[in-house]
Amino acid sequence: MKNGLENDLEGLQQVHLDVRQPLSILIVDDEVHMVDELVEAFSFEGYTVTGVTSPKKAQEILSHDANIGVMISDIRMPECDGITLSNLVLKNRDESNALEIVLVTGHGLRAEAEAELRNHSFAFVRKPFLLDEIFSVTEAALGRAANRRKQALPN
Repeated sequence: MKNGLENDLEGLQQVHLDVRQPLSILIVDDEVHMVDELVEAFSFEGYTVTGVTSPKKAQEILSHDANIGVMISDIRMPECDGITLSNLVLKNRDESNALEIVLVTGHGLRAEAEAELRNHSFAFVRKPFLLDEIFSVTEAALGRAANRRKQALPN
């Protein structure tokens, strides 16, 4: 027979992410070829990754998939820019479901704009980038998301 604490812990395990399972990646870009290339590259490296070309679809996926730890998003998209999307998906997000944002852009930005982007995301990467660069940044972001989630768990 289980006591009340065991029942509470069992319920928590059902609601929270299984911390033994690696976090996954969501890629958001309005350019289909960019999404396809990044999904293929990350998958080849052994990551679990989902790619979408719509910020609205990204929001929908994030609202149902607690295992996503990093969202890589283009900044300039017609439907919704990456900064607005980031603000929307991070709003009211609990630390036990921490999400890190990596913003990418192929457009030149003023130094002030770059500094502002860095305040709203884990990292900012310019296109074109080397795969090793995006892998390195994403791996660090995944580690940070996992650590934030671990710290949010009850002792």
